[in-house]
Amino acid sequence: MSIKYLLIGNPEDCEEIGHYPDRGASKTTAKEADKIFKKLSQSGIQTKDLRNKVDNRGKGYYYFTINSKNIFFLILGDNNLKERDAFALMDDIQKENIPSMIDSKSGKLNKEGRQQLKERVEDFEKNKSNRIEGIQKEVEEVKVTMKNNIKNMYNNVENVEDMEKKANELRVGAEEYNKSATKLKRVTWWQNCKWWIILIVVIVLLIIIIIPVSLRKK
Repeated sequence: MSIKYLLIGNPEDCEEIGHYPDRGASKTTAKEADKIFKKLSQSGIQTKDLRNKVDNRGKGYYYFTINSKNIFFLILGDNNLKERDAFALMDDIQKENIPSMIDSKSGKLNKEGRQQLKERVEDFEKNKSNRIEGIQKEVEEVKVTMKNNIKNMYNNVENVEDMEKKANELRVGAEEYNKSATKLKRVTWWQNCKWWIILIVVIVLLIIIIIPVSLRKK
């Protein structure tokens, strides 16, 4: 729970209008909040919508303001309550006219007003929890995505290594093929030369044999 105590008051007569929780709040917290409210009201602060905070000895902050309708709001939150959220809650309470739901005799919040204040604060806490859960879910989704990306990168590295290995194998195969082709070319060339030499020798022999025979006949 981020909101420990909430006080609504009239700064003109230093009288409290209402507070949350209606029951179960620490007496020390309630007295401290009432003390701050009266002290600030008696100081004669005139600036409207001035938003301030007071450190509660490292246990959170008191956020307070006097709005344009001269309603004093004070919220004690733990360290998880953000300043903007505290003042946003004050604005929502005013927009719903909760401070005007007062008993004409006591000048404090009537039953409906107390119920509306309770529901508004609890809705705030619930929505805040939902936002936190949503953020946590997004963080988990990002973590899963990052893990998948890292896995894909690792697989890609393995694929690249496999490709490099296959490329090296192809390169070695191509070199062997070139060597074999060159060797085959040389053997073929030499065989062709041998046949040409044999053919020439045969022709020369025929010439040597035929020419003398022809001369003898004449």
